[in-house]
Amino acid sequence: MIWPVRGTVLSDFAKNGKGLDIGAAAGSVVVSAGAGEVIFVGSGVKGYGQLVIVRHTPTLVTAYGHNSKIVVQTGDKVKAGQKIAESGNTEAERPMLRFEVRDTPPSVRIEAETRTTGPTGVEMEAIIAAQTAAAVIYDMCKAVQRDIVISRVRLLFKDGGRSGAFHAKPLD
Repeated sequence: MIWPVRGTVLSDFAKNGKGLDIGAAAGSVVVSAGAGEVIFVGSGVKGYGQLVIVRHTPTLVTAYGHNSKIVVQTGDKVKAGQKIAESGNTEAERPMLRFEVRDTPPSVRIEAETRTTGPTGVEMEAIIAAQTAAAVIYDMCKAVQRDIVISRVRLLFKDGGRSGAFHAKPLD
């Protein structure tokens, strides 16, 4: 990856929890940090102003916020170092670029195995397992300070499981 704009680092991930804030003169050229496809262009994400998001691999994306002018469109293929925008101060106090690198691991399936005997019954165990899974997901969101969207939920029945056992498996 290459540096996306000439400027000075104003704030890093440790300070703002999101990425790098790079101070740059208004209108400075913003380039893609790597080859990829533009998957988002617009101002619909609060706190980022005019935003460009580029996907480099199935899990790796870079985000470029607070631009004054965007010169690419969703679906465009870009090369490393190609101009994608000009820095600005949309939703920022001064001209800057908010630069983020996000590498999201592949989706996983969480399975809860329940036993069919015991004083609480399978229904109560399923409720407890679902509550435990929800608590784990909430803790993950809190740790990364991001929302996690669960697009598919599938409850599986298995014989002979042990109460409270959870497994993570890649989605098919």
